[in-house]
Amino acid sequence: CALPISPPNFARKLKGEIAAANRAAAAATEGKITTRAVRARYVVNAAGLFADVVARMVGDASFNIKPRLGEYLLLHKDQGKFIRHVIFPAPGKMGKGVVAQPTLWGNLLIGPLARELHDPKTESASTRDILTELIAKTAATYPAFDPGMVIHSFTGARAKSDRGDWIIEESEACAGFIHAAGIDSPGLAGSPAIALEVVELLRRAGLATPANDCFNPYRRPIIRPKNGWKGLSLKRDEPTAKVICKCELVTEAEIVDAIHRPLRCDSTQAVRKRTRAGMGHCQGTYCESRVHEIIERETGKPAAEVAKRPWPESSLLPERWVDDSFKDMLRGLMPAKED
Repeated sequence: CALPISPPNFARKLKGEIAAANRAAAAATEGKITTRAVRARYVVNAAGLFADVVARMVGDASFNIKPRLGEYLLLHKDQGKFIRHVIFPAPGKMGKGVVAQPTLWGNLLIGPLARELHDPKTESASTRDILTELIAKTAATYPAFDPGMVIHSFTGARAKSDRGDWIIEESEACAGFIHAAGIDSPGLAGSPAIALEVVELLRRAGLATPANDCFNPYRRPIIRPKNGWKGLSLKRDEPTAKVICKCELVTEAEIVDAIHRPLRCDSTQAVRKRTRAGMGHCQGTYCESRVHEIIERETGKPAAEVAKRPWPESSLLPERWVDDSFKDMLRGLMPAKED
């Protein structure tokens, strides 16, 4: 997804620093992350599920975050071609409900569920229960899909606040500490407006925000949807002619481009997120090793230091490539059709 990747790339271009994989250990007038101390006059608390934990580091206990789990299933492109718009059910108290929607790339995406998680040690739902509910709720509005054509699943937790609304404000407990917390659905759609509101709050708190004449907001896309093999512009003996991922028609040139962007990517998962290499029907079964070799060549890293895509424990699928018995089980979860 370009939205979370673009800002770090812009920050690198502007000589900003990305402190990735660091945990905030404490905060006051002087904060600490796991590697060193960091001093800041202004802080934006956009810590998602841990926004209340970070707020308490500066003495702010004005809200609590309650995780709300949701699951999606991604289906083969053969399923996405049958609908042209998002199909919504009537919304309820838990959100907008389970929707069926075609993706930009032609797949069918169904979900999400909404399940409150009060105590993760004692509360759980079996994978079969989750799949049954997800398939049944989708079939209520779009009964023509085939759940056996699933290729991937996603599980996430929305950061629901006990205030019942988004929290976009300066902390009363600590000046210059701006909350962007409790941003659950539809946070992605609201993020541009949230960003503008945060900038305004920073201005009111005293931060000077002069325009940077050197900033170029344009980010050249790495890939665009292709109209099958006809959509590829290939020239013999050039990187653009070497198709690495045949499911998504991702070329070697696109992978090399992604690797050498300002925010470098040195794992097959990072390349997948930027180019879609490995996002197709086979989920990287055939192309991940080739992507791995290209990363080794372009970065100079030894093979052992080039990470491969992990299989998430939260996946609703037993493995990356599901067999026919699992597909038949999914088809068996479809509600019986009424006469």
